Amino acid sequence: MMKPSLGIQSLRNTLLGLFTSLVLVSPTASATDDTQLWNWIILNLWENDTHRLYTYMDNRVSDDMSEERLWLMSLRYKYKVNPNLQLGLGYTYLDSHNTTTDVWRDQQRLEFELNPSFKLDEWKLHFRNRLELRFYQDSDEASYRFRQRTQLSRPIDLGCFDGFYTNIETFYMPDIDRINEFRTIPVGLGMPLGDQTKLNLFYMIQSQRDGTSSHWTHAHVLGTVLTYSF
Repeated sequence: MMKPSLGIQSLRNTLLGLFTSLVLVSPTASATDDTQLWNWIILNLWENDTHRLYTYMDNRVSDDMSEERLWLMSLRYKYKVNPNLQLGLGYTYLDSHNTTTDVWRDQQRLEFELNPSFKLDEWKLHFRNRLELRFYQDSDEASYRFRQRTQLSRPIDLGCFDGFYTNIETFYMPDIDRINEFRTIPVGLGMPLGDQTKLNLFYMIQSQRDGTSSHWTHAHVLGTVLTYSF
């Protein structure tokens, strides 16, 4: 049964307030850090014990939640080889906004994944290893990027929440031979909204290298992930 929408809205506002407080007291926060809002929608189109086909949409607002920064759409397929190994393919189209120059730049990606996972009592340890082949609108050559995410998750029974997860993702650019980004989610919480719908809320710290220099910028991200299964 679907929970009352008023209660869900109230709870969401409370959690976003909590995440905002985490940003304000975070030891990495400074006056130059950005606060962003990322909203994801996942539609599970078809799924069984071995195969999963889904589409994924993302909208990001940056500059202290005042400017639209990026939107994307992606079609993804996952194949479970065995209980501990999953393969993945994906196609993504995105448009990103440089808020300084007010220029939009689109990009297309082909994505390949090799994702092992393991059960540790009630915890699940999951590794997502992704190779991206990226094509930009103003370039005839493709670029590559490697992404590796390590995640721990477990079911919980805490009020309306049924899941907890934490992860860190590392981005490596072969053309500059540098790790140029980290994304760390200290806390993510899952909340079922019905038999086919689930909402995740998370707080992320995004750290990005300025070119090939040793200077890094940081963003504090408040995120929502709404999943619906047909």
